[in-house]
Amino acid sequence: MEGKWIAWRSIPGWKSDGQDIGWLEMVTVELALHTVIGAGYKDVHLVFRSDNSGIIGTFKNGSSCNTPQYSISVTLFTFSMITTYG
Repeated sequence: MEGKWIAWRSIPGWKSDGQDIGWLEMVTVELALHTVIGAGYKDVHLVFRSDNSGIIGTFKNGSSCNTPQYSISVTLFTFSMITTYG
């Protein structure tokens, strides 16, 4: 965001019930989206970069075999539709 970085730390015990690194990286995308919207940005084109092929595939295909990761992606897709189309 305008040359600034933001980072989050995971807490001990986050890795459970199918919540793997893919899930954690999807959580960061959700947090980033909330941060951008909370900062007041509207009608912008966002680029999220990831080296995790599972995350990229989830957005590209609209699905994931990782249920916790997929749940977050559905939330993100729904949230983006609500904020875009009200």
